[in-house]
Formats: sequence, C-alpha cells, structure tokens
Amino acid sequence: MILSTLDGVEEAYIYGSWAARYEGEPGPIPGDVDVLVVGQPDPDELFDVAEQASRELHREVNVHRISPLAWASESAEPFLTSVRERPLVRLTLHKEDGA
Repeated sequence: MILSTLDGVEEAYIYGSWAARYEGEPGPIPGDVDVLVVGQPDPDELFDVAEQASRELHREVNVHRISPLAWASESAEPFLTSVRERPLVRLTLHKEDGA
C-alpha cells in the first residue's frame, strides 16, 4: 500500500463512487478514486503519492486529508457528513516495525 510509505498517515479510506461499487451499489465504472487520509502527512509528499497512484491505476486519484481530531469529531461539516453517510472502504496500512 503506497500510503504506508508516508509518515503521519493514521488511517485511510476509499469513499465516493468506487466505494459504492465495492459495496454493491449499481452504477457505471468510476472514472476516479477518492481517498480520505486521516493524519498529518506532509502535503507535498501526499500529492506525490496521489500522482504515483494515478499513474499506476490509470485513473485520477483524489486525496483529501483530514486531521484525526476532525475525523473523530461529531462535526456537521457537509463534507464529513457526506463521507460518513455513504459507503466507506477502510484501507489496510502495513507499517514496518522498527523502521
């Protein structure tokens, strides 16, 4: 998992149409992949990882970064409300111990 290479990534999820198809909702094949990153990774490094993933997947990868505090909150912020109400696929992050 490419996000595992970044310091500061605590959790990551796929949301949007790709997550909806993964959970069985009918619809067209998504043209992009929406990824929610919970943590404080360096924004430039996160952008580079998204670009690399886009090249490897041959589709646009859109990354939205959010702090752990904001993710844990009961916020009524429209983006968070939308993400939480729709399918969400948690990504497994494998970090090397002692690295």
